[in-house]
Amino acid sequence: MILLTLLLIFLIQFVTFFSVYLVVFWAMRRNEYLADKGSVELGNQPNDMVEALSITLESTKEKIKNPPKLIELFNTHPSINNRIKKLKALEMSR
Repeated sequence: MILLTLLLIFLIQFVTFFSVYLVVFWAMRRNEYLADKGSVELGNQPNDMVEALSITLESTKEKIKNPPKLIELFNTHPSINNRIKKLKALEMSR
């Protein structure tokens, strides 16, 4: 009975720890998008930012251009392609 209780406690701790990290990673990616949006609102042109991100993408030679959704859950920053898509959508809405 004690072993089962300890196993249950461990499982609850593991799930809680895992869940908290997923929320933190999501918040970090969201903040990156908000930083891009704030930069545009301060006067930077979305096209210029897209061009800079495209150059960065080419120079880094990202191995995974469009990571699967499961892998993306564990990234602290959004992929460059996703940032470019959001900036282009932001430009269209202007």
